[in-house]
Amino acid sequence: ALILVTLPFALLAHLILLAGAHAMSLFAVLIARRTWVSDIARVLTFSVFFLPSLVNHRGTREFIAPLIEPLALFSPLGWAARAAVYRALRRWDAAAADLERALALAPSHADLLLQLGIARYHLERFEPALDALRRATELDPAQADAHQFLGLALRRLDRRTDALAHLDRAVRLRPDAPDAWAYRGITRHENGDFAGAVEDYGRAFQLGFDSPIFLAKRGEAYASLKRYDLARKDLTDFLARYPDHDLAAPV
Repeated sequence: ALILVTLPFALLAHLILLAGAHAMSLFAVLIARRTWVSDIARVLTFSVFFLPSLVNHRGTREFIAPLIEPLALFSPLGWAARAAVYRALRRWDAAAADLERALALAPSHADLLLQLGIARYHLERFEPALDALRRATELDPAQADAHQFLGLALRRLDRRTDALAHLDRAVRLRPDAPDAWAYRGITRHENGDFAGAVEDYGRAFQLGFDSPIFLAKRGEAYASLKRYDLARKDLTDFLARYPDHDLAAPV
């Protein structure tokens, strides 16, 4: 009985706070795209709606979402925040849908385009991913992640020369990113540049990159260079650390 009495008041308070958060989100987008005002709006939007949903994302979200979704129609940050929750849950299709809604309200937002490109990449929709990522780099040429995922998508389309150009740009923009070095390494490896691949794999491992498949790939590159002692070391280490790993798994 107590739950039935208090639930409507709790829901009403939740909706009032949510409306205020979305109003602040829209205000932030209009006056300060990358300032503390925008950060406050993002935190409020997340805390008011998405944090309860994370506690019980099936029950809370399914019950409340139909009631509050119209309030998000005017706030790109509202859609973007929900997309962030879906990304954490690895629900890339839902994340992409919400990011597309956000971009309908803020079509020139480089960060949203980047996140949409990443979501489409994980959905293996490589050509649409390229479109979003290219638009992101046009708006923000120094966006290292956009260049990295452009390289990854182009590599999956077997356009390795173009992929290398973007991966080169990614490592120049952010030389402390181990995954960019690793993926440039495997792309060079696939292009037959085994010495360059070994160099990039080594740089990735120095920066803390830890992947069984890339350790094995470095062993293969050493073998192609006829450096069999180093190849044996990497492959032996790989088998000792990851005896059940499938080398045929896509990278």
